[in-house]
Amino acid sequence: MFGEDSVFAEGVVVAIRSDRAYEVKLPNGHRLIAFVTRKDRGNKKSIEIGMKIPVRCSPFDLSKGQIVYLTV
Repeated sequence: MFGEDSVFAEGVVVAIRSDRAYEVKLPNGHRLIAFVTRKDRGNKKSIEIGMKIPVRCSPFDLSKGQIVYLTV
C-alpha cells in the first residue's frame, strides 16, 4: 500500500476510532483514518485528541493513512 511515492503530512487527531485507528485532519482540511504501525503498537504510547502526528498516505487512496512514528 505504501511505497516510495508516499505522501507525508502532519495532521491533528480529531477523533479516536479504536485503540489503533484515529481520524486525522490535515492542514488543508482533508480528513482521513490513520492507523498505528505495527512497530508502534507495542510501545503503548497514548494518542489523544488534539495531538499533532505525522502520517503518510498512498497517492492512490487518500482516505487512509499510517501514523509513521510517535514522538511523545
